[in-house]
Amino acid sequence: MRNLRLVLRYDGTDFQGWQTQPGFRTVQETLEAAIAAVTRDERVRANPSGRTDAGVHALGQVVNFYSATRLGCDVLVKAINAHLPPDVCVRTCDEVPQAFCANKDAVRKTYRYVIYDGRPHDPFSRRYACHSRRRLDAAAMLRASRCLLGRHDFRSFETEWPNRLSSIRTITRLDVVRSGEFIRLDVEADGFLYNMVRAIAGTLMQVGRGYWPAGKVAEVLAARDRRAAGPTAPPQGLFLLRVTYPERLRLPPDVGVEQEVPAAVADVGAVQPADHVAGTDGGPIVRGVEAGTEGGHRLHRDLVEDEPGDGAEGVRPLGGEPLRPAADLLDRPADGPGDGAPRPPLDPQPGGADQCGER
Repeated sequence: MRNLRLVLRYDGTDFQGWQTQPGFRTVQETLEAAIAAVTRDERVRANPSGRTDAGVHALGQVVNFYSATRLGCDVLVKAINAHLPPDVCVRTCDEVPQAFCANKDAVRKTYRYVIYDGRPHDPFSRRYACHSRRRLDAAAMLRASRCLLGRHDFRSFETEWPNRLSSIRTITRLDVVRSGEFIRLDVEADGFLYNMVRAIAGTLMQVGRGYWPAGKVAEVLAARDRRAAGPTAPPQGLFLLRVTYPERLRLPPDVGVEQEVPAAVADVGAVQPADHVAGTDGGPIVRGVEAGTEGGHRLHRDLVEDEPGDGAEGVRPLGGEPLRPAADLLDRPADGPGDGAPRPPLDPQPGGADQCGER
């Protein structure tokens, strides 16, 4: 049996997430059916780097599966794509060691959350961005995010804690970038908790709207209580960008980063001169602070980056949790942020309000 690795991208809008669920259209079931049609294997099990939830997109999802097929990798890419619907695509295929696991061997992942705060709303970005009715202060969001860099207990940003053996994770990069009417939030970490990126996005949006001061985010982190944080941002703005593996297992060099992406993502991906602070004047800016750089600036590659499936700590078996309908995945935090004050809700989303996220 060969162990084959695929890199996928998919538009998550019309999927009920990655994991197979009876009666629902899922990425896993769609991909496994396409692979089986090509390889003629009796049973195909596609093991992902991480499970994305309903409405969440991927530009660099990594999957491995075992097969007895003798078809070459280039042939497999073309043949599998011929059996896939238009909203899923295999970008690359390569053969990896028998022991390789797309989830457990991942060392880092990068997620991108895209926000649109222009007026009037943009109907063409509604599938790929969270729409905010209020103009956001991206500079304040950047300042507020600094306390999240490094190794912390992110229990305040985990839906339905505990989901893992540990809620301690290390965020190695967190960028807030404005480009015109879009804001991009890029988060790279050694693993993610359930809804972690969307909870961070919802919390920073509270700061961006002026509801909370920038220092409030440090209090939320210290509280270790999901009720202290902001609401879970909707799924359509979330993209799994990159999964990083050790050097010996690195992905093919032509994977994804400069490939074409949806306009809502591309518009906020352009790299500009570094020493600009995120602002509200609509001009393009880029500023990123990496953990351990003592405030130094770091430019990042243009478009996409992927995430590994939560690598080390407390990974639940991918097939080991009970299947739940989408309604049960909704994040319903308490009404207050922990200090007795009411929490302003997220703005209504034109594309729906499924509350599902990343792992």
